[in-house]
Amino acid sequence: FKVLVGQTYTGFDDFPSQVWDSDANLVGYGMFYDDRKPMIQIKFENGFYANLQEPVKMDPVTSEEDYKGDDDNKIDAILPKINLGYRYNMDNMYIHPTFGFCMSNYNKDFSGYDETVMAYALALSFKYKFDDMMYMYMQGNYGQNVGDYGIDTSNISSKAGWNMEKNEVVDTNTMGGFFEFGYDKFAAGIGYIQSDGDAFQDPDAAMSAFILYNYQITNNLKVVPELGLVDEMEDTAGNKQGSMMYFGAKLQADF
Repeated sequence: FKVLVGQTYTGFDDFPSQVWDSDANLVGYGMFYDDRKPMIQIKFENGFYANLQEPVKMDPVTSEEDYKGDDDNKIDAILPKINLGYRYNMDNMYIHPTFGFCMSNYNKDFSGYDETVMAYALALSFKYKFDDMMYMYMQGNYGQNVGDYGIDTSNISSKAGWNMEKNEVVDTNTMGGFFEFGYDKFAAGIGYIQSDGDAFQDPDAAMSAFILYNYQITNNLKVVPELGLVDEMEDTAGNKQGSMMYFGAKLQADF
């Protein structure tokens, strides 16, 4: 095995091909992603890995916009942020389950609250290459309070809330995924994400879709024109948030 003490991508790093908005990769619109993080990583030759990251202190009380109380609640981190996964590669097939978990609680002796906040995220990615010309790539994901865990969900509400009448945590559940199909130099994909919880009147959802063409100008230079759609759908109150079509191109030089 190998041990890394430093900063690298976590297990939520299976990127689709969308190039809009500086390689958005459907992040926040179907793909679970939580950036590069400082960590202690143990990676085994068989594909299994374990990441230990800085603990997350989650505070849904003071994150509530309507709450005007003390912002200095005393929170204890019970565990480090844990990410476990397994990358399986065989011939033309790639399978990658990954799971992240973190937990914290209010210190009842100092904050006035005695609640535990738990966040977790699970993603399963699958890629199959039919031949040198054609492939399919997909991910399904699910989690609780994934925004608190660190998952980028764009404009989707994905953090734990606080019920002021009952003085308790209100969890938010998020699910989504993406599907991509590629043939020769073409690729097309679609992603969807949805959050729901007891504090929502309606699920908060969004989606995005794209089709692109990889044109290799030289061995080290390529241009990627892309046509796509971003639809913010409805918020937690059922209000429509609008959608837009876009067209652009990425010019990329590899050195």
